[in-house]
Amino acid sequence: MLVLEYGGNEDQAIAAILHDSVEDGGGPVMLQQVTDQFGQLIAGYVEALSDSFAEDPTKKAPWRQRKTEYIKGLIEKSTEIALISAADKLYNLRSVRVDHHRIGRVVWGRFNPVSGRAGQLWYYSQLTEILGVLLAKSDTTGQDLAAALDRELLELLEQIAADPVENTTVTELYAEITAFGSKK
Repeated sequence: MLVLEYGGNEDQAIAAILHDSVEDGGGPVMLQQVTDQFGQLIAGYVEALSDSFAEDPTKKAPWRQRKTEYIKGLIEKSTEIALISAADKLYNLRSVRVDHHRIGRVVWGRFNPVSGRAGQLWYYSQLTEILGVLLAKSDTTGQDLAAALDRELLELLEQIAADPVENTTVTELYAEITAFGSKK
């Protein structure tokens, strides 16, 4: 729904629903099913949004490698792809924030063990930056989506810093993000 709310069309909304199907559900076989059922345009969107094409989800490349390649590849994507990705990331950030409010730092254990809090925040901060650049080229609703994504990330950082169990500040979180980003 966020894709439509921020100016995307029906094809983009369908791709948003299907965006994880290839990377989590069968790679090329699933991409062919998407193509057969929804057409080349939607399949192209889904393909552009996928960070893995492994048929077996347990055989994916390591988390950091996939996310780094996805981030690097995004800069070459169209504003249509950027809008779908940004809507997905906005939804994800909102979900993390709600879950963090509900269960606290336990939420970080739900993510890939390699990433944890620092990796997730690094990933979303990188995406927020790149998607902001891409969506700045689009219409007002795309720019509004970029601003909403930026606000959501900041609100999550502030929420984490306000949690005494997390025992950190926003400044320390930015340092944690930077440190994670500089690791190889």
